[in-house]
Amino acid sequence: MIAEKLLLLVEAEHTSGAVVVPVKELYTTTESAAMLGISRASLMKLIESGDIEAVKVGTHHRVPADELLAYQRTRQVSHERAAELLTEFSSRSTGFQSNVTFRADARRLQHALGEGRES
Repeated sequence: MIAEKLLLLVEAEHTSGAVVVPVKELYTTTESAAMLGISRASLMKLIESGDIEAVKVGTHHRVPADELLAYQRTRQVSHERAAELLTEFSSRSTGFQSNVTFRADARRLQHALGEGRES
């Protein structure tokens, strides 16, 4: 059992670059949400939708450590895929011009055009 846990940790480090060291087998929803960096309400929605498996202990949900690892891996892969798609889109969209201007950029533009000078 210890060897299996070590293999899971090594695999997690290899795939995501981060390691979550499970100290126990089941976590409360509050602990689980904190480890995933989401709110408890969001975690409960994930449990209710079946995205994260949980077990009931009395009237309370408990989340297995391997479910937390699996969800983290899935989320990491999803983020990486979204970044790839965004990069692909931007490389194909050579004629694309953003109409978004950030405050610092607008000030630099005004200054360059001489609009920022007082009369």
